[in-house]
Amino acid sequence: MQKGNIFWNSENSDNFPSPLVFLGCPTDNQRVLRGDILSEDLIIQITGISLLILLGIHLFTFSSYSGGLEENLSWEKVKSRANEGWNLFYFLLLSAVMIHSYEGVKRVLSEYFPGKPISRLLIPIWVSVYLWALIPIMG
Repeated sequence: MQKGNIFWNSENSDNFPSPLVFLGCPTDNQRVLRGDILSEDLIIQITGISLLILLGIHLFTFSSYSGGLEENLSWEKVKSRANEGWNLFYFLLLSAVMIHSYEGVKRVLSEYFPGKPISRLLIPIWVSVYLWALIPIMG
């Protein structure tokens, strides 16, 4: 198996690691060719970045810059946010939270219980919590 990754040729690197290793990129060509890059690392990074953006928008919506918490929780403001755009926003926020937390909890539990099928236990729990949390959003 050839060491290195698709971004860095390790044979000519004088044993320096790829700078992309520190960003969570794969460290060997076989992993990229198998498609494992989408399994955990990239999903966690994508959902983490989307959580930063979506939570930033959510917090700004309820911050003092947009009228404060009391005004934003008034009936008129809540009613004005009950449309398809905000429903899509909260759907994306909830989906990113659930996917990111699932992958994180799966990693922690797989470290505590190596070799155990953690996904078989977590998937039904996460799907049921996700569907339960979607009820208020989808009305």
